[in-house]
Amino acid sequence: TDDISASDVTSLKSGRKNLIINGGFDVWQRGTSFSGLSTYSYFADRWQCAISTTCSRSTDTPTDEGFNYSAKLEAGSGGNILRMMLEDSYRLLGSNSFTFSFWIKGSVASTGGMDVGDQQSKTFSISTSWTKITQSFTAINTSAHGGTANDYFDITSSVAGDFYITGVQLEVGDTATDFEQRSYGEELALCQRYYEQSPSLSGFSGAKQLLAISTGALGGFHFLQTKRAAPSISIYSRSGAVGAVSDMATGADVTGISINTIGTTAFHYVGGGSGYVVGHLYEANYTADAEL
Repeated sequence: TDDISASDVTSLKSGRKNLIINGGFDVWQRGTSFSGLSTYSYFADRWQCAISTTCSRSTDTPTDEGFNYSAKLEAGSGGNILRMMLEDSYRLLGSNSFTFSFWIKGSVASTGGMDVGDQQSKTFSISTSWTKITQSFTAINTSAHGGTANDYFDITSSVAGDFYITGVQLEVGDTATDFEQRSYGEELALCQRYYEQSPSLSGFSGAKQLLAISTGALGGFHFLQTKRAAPSISIYSRSGAVGAVSDMATGADVTGISINTIGTTAFHYVGGGSGYVVGHLYEANYTADAEL
């Protein structure tokens, strides 16, 4: 039999190796284009951007690398910041060195940067064609943050112009291996530990139902995935009105919704007021946000 080369074993690196969720930018539950994000705001699942004029999904990807999408950050004069919050990073990385790799290109050639919390920074060149960047770092100093369990990782550009990025991978060790491709269903489930929404925020499809009893209504939703922590909940009507539900008979929005109990697997809410009709069904949608 043929011997397996050491380089082949390194490229394989079996098991769950990529600690980044949605590194291929496949999951976009909140939408696919966002503007005016001057402060850190989520756009693609698990990712935040800031300073950019627009953050959006793009089909511009490296040739023959297996990616469906990239994130496009369109910058004004202030440049771009792309941030990933990593839960329990000190436990996952321990006292090990670790390596980031990703594909990136810009509308103009420039210098990019990468920050690990406020501890380590490195720079790299952004080309106008797709280029794979690899950056290795020493172990995180837990005492620098008072032992906080989570940390952030930033990828930045400081000049006006757009950049595209995909295939972001974080792995233990000082060697970058091939990007770990996971199925869309698995990636979505990982994202929904932090954020989920009912399947539709308009129309009947995906909406949840509750029944009016007396002058109020009672309902509860089970989450699609168990959450990292008890999330913050927003209720939406069929029309998208926040804090309202829709009468399925008349289509009218009815307010007066209050959340009674929130856990990591479900929540319970009630509605009260003169707008509810006994025996009518009402529909609602929700978002559950347990992001770091």
